[in-house]
Amino acid sequence: MSGFFQKASSLYEKYLPFSSSSQEKKKIYVKIASCKRALGLKEEALIWCSKALKIDKKDEDIMLETAMVYRLCGYYLKAEKLFFKLIKSYSLKKDFSALSYAYWALGGLKRNYGALQDSKSYFLKSLKFSSRAKDNSLKVYSLFGLAGVCRIKGEIESSLKYYLKAGSIAEKNDIFALAYSFCGTANALRQLGRLDEAEKLYLKSKILYSRLGDKPDLGFVYWGLGEIYRKRGNLRTSLFYLKKSSFLFKQGFEKRGEILSLISSAKVLYALGQTDKARKNYFSALKKARSENINTYLEDYT
Repeated sequence: MSGFFQKASSLYEKYLPFSSSSQEKKKIYVKIASCKRALGLKEEALIWCSKALKIDKKDEDIMLETAMVYRLCGYYLKAEKLFFKLIKSYSLKKDFSALSYAYWALGGLKRNYGALQDSKSYFLKSLKFSSRAKDNSLKVYSLFGLAGVCRIKGEIESSLKYYLKAGSIAEKNDIFALAYSFCGTANALRQLGRLDEAEKLYLKSKILYSRLGDKPDLGFVYWGLGEIYRKRGNLRTSLFYLKKSSFLFKQGFEKRGEILSLISSAKVLYALGQTDKARKNYFSALKKARSENINTYLEDYT
């Protein structure tokens, strides 16, 4: 998918000199910012959002994309302020699809920030509005959000239920949603100790993410496999998968994944008696998490 976004961004930038009005330009700026955000290019995404905001600070599409970029950058208070402005506007218009998306984005923001109960509450609101909008895709991603935050909270059975529900209603041609449901379900099963079932689903997810060229999410598959082999005591194989996950996370600018891989590899290295390397990885993870304003290092995925 990273290749798709790179191509799209390049095409939009090539088209820019031919855009004839400021209205057309601002739409292209937002699309480029969205592509840069998908690629994890925070600074570049901010630049394109700023260009769009100079044309129209009140445009809802620009505000939404800017809020999403702020969220990516860890500017959580600035992002939250914009989301609530949009929610007020969407509520007045009774735009249930837009409300579902805004609450879904807020749920993710609160999860990154570590406000897990708020996160769960916003994902539930997203689910409610997706139902009112009769938007199946938004419903699937609301369920994914709930599944993820429940997993962090240790509510593993609930997490598994949400992942399975999302997978059961996802459109069969939505390869990303199917891959995500396989990987998420595998994560929950792994945490429940059902390692063989989890491994089978990770491998199914791997096939789909590979088809999409989705490096960051493929990284999460390899991380999960690394955790399975760590639990089985096969430490060398675990380290092999964790190194692959770390490589993919770096290529995809996935900071949360990088932190998880560093922590997991630190545990494996320590078990192998490589204490100095383990300590180096662990403290690198802490430093990265704090600099990125991400609370992943406080989460427990055993």
